[in-house]
Amino acid sequence: IIRMKEHHGVDVNFSAVKNITETHAGRAAELLANEPAIEKKNKQMILEMDGIQEHIKDFLIFSRSSNENVFGFEVFNHWPNIANLNTYGVGDEYPFHVDSNGPGMACDSKLTCILNLSTEPYEGGEFEMFWAGQTILFDQFTPGTVLCFPSFIHHRVGPVTKGKRVTLSTWFIGPMLK
Repeated sequence: IIRMKEHHGVDVNFSAVKNITETHAGRAAELLANEPAIEKKNKQMILEMDGIQEHIKDFLIFSRSSNENVFGFEVFNHWPNIANLNTYGVGDEYPFHVDSNGPGMACDSKLTCILNLSTEPYEGGEFEMFWAGQTILFDQFTPGTVLCFPSFIHHRVGPVTKGKRVTLSTWFIGPMLK
């Protein structure tokens, strides 16, 4: 697990990411309609990268170099084409899940990368992983922090108790894991 804490090199134009066009919203609805049902309580919008890639370039470069220098997953030689903009208000959460594709797919998510874009203080909303029989709590996932980890690790977001938590998630994909 790689964590980049408040790395000043990650220059994200949050207002540009936040002001999503109607095209993105329509595409999000189309993609979400094909998602398997999962009990989640948060507002999620799937974004096409061509609309925001320039604004999150440093995040993407850091994420890709994390794979090259630490994880070494075989990934396709291109940038992710979608990202999720996740907004969690009071009481919102996302239960334990993995970010891998289902059986029969030609490719799989290898590396999940999450950038904390929150612009106001919030409480709760802790990021947790379950690995090797242990729960790992990341309670210092502050704005500007990036987490990169293998997509097959179970992870969740606990309930937000105050304020609003905003994150951007993306995945590097490659051939199915063997």
